[in-house]
Amino acid sequence: MCWLTDVIIPIICALIGGGLTMLGVQKTLKAQRIESDRIRIQEAKPYLFAEHPAQTTAQDSIPQLLLKSVAGNSCAHAPRCYVKNSGNAIAIVKKVTTDNCTYIPTEGNVIDKDCVTGLNIFLVNKTETMHGWKLFVEDIYGNEYCYPMTLKGNILNIGACVEPEKLQKGKVRKSK
Repeated sequence: MCWLTDVIIPIICALIGGGLTMLGVQKTLKAQRIESDRIRIQEAKPYLFAEHPAQTTAQDSIPQLLLKSVAGNSCAHAPRCYVKNSGNAIAIVKKVTTDNCTYIPTEGNVIDKDCVTGLNIFLVNKTETMHGWKLFVEDIYGNEYCYPMTLKGNILNIGACVEPEKLQKGKVRKSK
């Protein structure tokens, strides 16, 4: 019996083959996890649409989110924005920004699934710039989305979602 050809070489070949198989399995599992995370992020992405008060039946029953300046000062002038969330996932309002100011929610910040919500933004003063409006929301995983806004009269309308790569955290909470 030759130890080299009968024992050692088959053991070395089995170890090399097993190691290569484990690397392949690890690579496959990593690719599946990345794809699964991407799908979970898409499923949790909130889609917001402009909703005008005339299109809703009971305007008094619409939940309202109040946003005030981070500087703390505000006047009574408050443009409104009515948004409807899709049935996809909740949206967490983080802030509304203009060229000169940032506004944050004062009480509550959630837009429920398939729900119309009014955003009342109390301006710093009536002469504040009305350009560069952006609404920033997050999904349940902390990924941030930006919706440009335009002011028409006293009503703000939202545009299509802009997802700059620098805004995306790409985090998904791991389920236990």
